[in-house]
Amino acid sequence: MPNKEVELFYNAFGDSSINFDVRFWIEATSNKHYNAMRSRAMKAIKAAYDKEDIMIPFPIRTLDFGIKGGEKLDSMLGGRGQKPAE
Repeated sequence: MPNKEVELFYNAFGDSSINFDVRFWIEATSNKHYNAMRSRAMKAIKAAYDKEDIMIPFPIRTLDFGIKGGEKLDSMLGGRGQKPAE
């Protein structure tokens, strides 16, 4: 609805992000229309991020297999991870 302003509220710090809610007004004629407008808004936000070279952070996880002193995982497994003979 053009006579209503878009509202933006920051609501939390994520692992690698600042999370926010965006509120905008539409006259939804159906649930399908509501979902289509929500999708359109998300695409517009992503396009604006891309235009400004803003990257969406993705979580990074480090797996610790108990490797000591740079020892390779296959040797820690007692050879179970060996390559098959040629």
